[in-house]
Amino acid sequence: MGDVTLSIPEFGFTLRLMPERAVLIEETQALLIADPHFGKSATFRKEGIPIPDEILQNDLNRLSNALIRSNAKELIILGDFFHSELNSEWDEFLKWTEQYPSLDLKVIPGNHDKSMLSLIDSAGFLTHDEIQVGELTLRHDPSEDLAIPTLCGHVHPSVTLRGKARQLMRLPAFVLLQNTLVLPAFGSFTGFEDLSKSGYRKAWVVQGDNIWNTK
Repeated sequence: MGDVTLSIPEFGFTLRLMPERAVLIEETQALLIADPHFGKSATFRKEGIPIPDEILQNDLNRLSNALIRSNAKELIILGDFFHSELNSEWDEFLKWTEQYPSLDLKVIPGNHDKSMLSLIDSAGFLTHDEIQVGELTLRHDPSEDLAIPTLCGHVHPSVTLRGKARQLMRLPAFVLLQNTLVLPAFGSFTGFEDLSKSGYRKAWVVQGDNIWNTK
């Protein structure tokens, strides 16, 4: 796997960017993902839209792989944990957690989590809108002040790569806006926001098992 080690002085921690679309804070062994949107595929199927059943399982397998490779002791989900109302994927996620009885799982609520807050809380996952780890702020959406050292999601960032003969490829990306690192959406059944023209400080695109710097 093509992990990337990232050391930004303002953050105060060493970050490991992983092609599973996750970030490990190495000093605390906390694994972070953003915007998994669990439950989205089941919601669409409920409306009669033929979405493959294996989307959730594939995403959970990818998350398991990230946990195993990182040896993380804590999993922090940076919002939009569950896409909408309660459906069968909630029980599937709870069953998945049984494999990791010692894992400390926290959910920072996002805008899509409103209808599920009581269930997330009753499961013991719900935490505050922000978590402070040293000088680093963990939250769902970017702060108005991008200079504040922050890890977040919400945006579903991507970057468009341009090749010869007008070839274009848009890929999910970790995007650094000043001191704010925006994680790619973890869920495979999500859209993406192209930040190619955002004036980002750095970006790392994800394709399969690889990550590479765009600059």
